[in-house]
Amino acid sequence: MSKCTYKFQDNIPCNRDALPDRSLCILHEDFEHKDPEETNSAFNAEVDKGTTDFSGFKLPSVNIREKKCSALLFKDAHIQGSIIIVDCSINGELLVHNSIFHYLSLDNINIGNVRLINSPKSTGGQLPVVTFGGNITIQENLSLAYVDLFFVQQRDDSTISLQNFWVDNSDIGRIEMRDALVMGSVSIWDSKIKAIDFSRTEFKNRFLLNIIDLSECCFENAKFYNSLNIYGLNSKKCDFANAHFYDKKDKFTIELEHKNFDSFLSFEKARFDNSKTQEIASAAAKLVLEKNGYHELADIHHLMEMRAKYKQNSWTKKPLEKLFDLLMDSMCEYGINWKRILKIWLGIIVSYAIFYYCTAGVVQTIEKEVLKIDSCLDALYFSIVTATTLGYGDLQPVGWGRLIAASEAMLGMLFWTLLLVVIARKYMRS
Repeated sequence: MSKCTYKFQDNIPCNRDALPDRSLCILHEDFEHKDPEETNSAFNAEVDKGTTDFSGFKLPSVNIREKKCSALLFKDAHIQGSIIIVDCSINGELLVHNSIFHYLSLDNINIGNVRLINSPKSTGGQLPVVTFGGNITIQENLSLAYVDLFFVQQRDDSTISLQNFWVDNSDIGRIEMRDALVMGSVSIWDSKIKAIDFSRTEFKNRFLLNIIDLSECCFENAKFYNSLNIYGLNSKKCDFANAHFYDKKDKFTIELEHKNFDSFLSFEKARFDNSKTQEIASAAAKLVLEKNGYHELADIHHLMEMRAKYKQNSWTKKPLEKLFDLLMDSMCEYGINWKRILKIWLGIIVSYAIFYYCTAGVVQTIEKEVLKIDSCLDALYFSIVTATTLGYGDLQPVGWGRLIAASEAMLGMLFWTLLLVVIARKYMRS
């Protein structure tokens, strides 16, 4: 019987028995010349023997369950259906290089590396799909390079732990990796991705997005421990709501090119251990949101930015600036909360009215007779006309009441001016 003439890398021949009247074995021969069931049986036998290199194989599907393998290498292979690997331990790597497949599913596996390189469209022109289920442990890297994928998805019942996640020069519809643990770095270069969802994922090292076209990315409740660097990103929406940026030793670095966010960038309710990191993130988000008409969210990020600056100032080095910032935050949250100004202003009026009534510091003149006011309404009336600086003259402060009334007039002017400015700013923008 003749031997298969297929040659692996380094010109090593296959040497399996060729099919009758054919030059290739059942694993390398075209689909029309072999039986699918016999082909799958032959492939499973190779896996059981410990074969790792499946270069050039043409298989109806791949279904590997409860195996221990040193590696699985699919180079220039053609799988008509799915690659399904369940409950397996792979010491080396799963490599799919320049191979056609429809669906790659990994469930409950412990593996060294997963690499997809230059994978073309599947049979029929469909983009392939990659899914993760169960408990996934990738000891080193999950790498996607020069691939076109419909999506990379982690199912709801899955947890993923890996060292590094790299995407390079790829076109992917969607990447979902929620509740994952990335011990190393995440690097996404020169790729076009419609959506990324890294909700509740922990990034222990550097996170880098560089020169990619990304429609939407979600990092809600994600945790960042080392750095966040976003360069050249063309993104319509990027949401870091409730994310936590850890920085125990003041070593966290953040770099954002805000001009590359088309419409939405938010760090609402995010937690920052370092105030400088909070300032940089909030300032970038404020500019993006303000430009695109999200005024209320822009105000929230303005408040976050100013509070971060306040934390960086020192009472010993800049006491007046620190005091001014404290007062502005307390009175109006740095000019965004007109309701708080109104409440404080009304509180001042009522408080002064109580003082006037209790101390009899206000009198009225009736037919040249000076009488102290004995009505709460009179005290409130005098407090209102004093705070608004109307001063009708029908009631006059006496004694210490004159100094108290003068202080109320100054406070009233201050808060009345603040109220008008903040309200005008709010409604003129919209």
